[in-house]
Amino acid sequence: MYSLILKYTLGNKIYVKCFNFAVDGVNYIKNEFKNSVANLQTIVFLDINMPILNGWDVLDLISKMDKNIKKQLIIFISSSSIYSHDRERAMNHALVTDFIEKSLTVEKVQALFKLNHRVTKEQKQPLYML
Repeated sequence: MYSLILKYTLGNKIYVKCFNFAVDGVNYIKNEFKNSVANLQTIVFLDINMPILNGWDVLDLISKMDKNIKKQLIIFISSSSIYSHDRERAMNHALVTDFIEKSLTVEKVQALFKLNHRVTKEQKQPLYML
């Protein structure tokens, strides 16, 4: 199971990056997006329970990144946690768009994007990342 999955669009292409360790995903975000001038939205599926860095640690690290990096990210917490405080904490976090309970299915992801799509200023159309 992958801990952190990033998806982003470039024109009509969809790229997917998967990371087994959250620290690799955080470093990728830091390095890839620091000089980005594109107005692209990047989807991040973030698990709460991971080795070394947990999802809350990742959110703390992203919170400290440049605002131009943060505005490119649409973060979904994806967790099997049954604790209501985890869901509440996620939904109250400024960087989290939504919480999706594992296991991820095509239907859950499609429903999530239909409810949470964003419209970019440049493209004037929703970004569905499936």
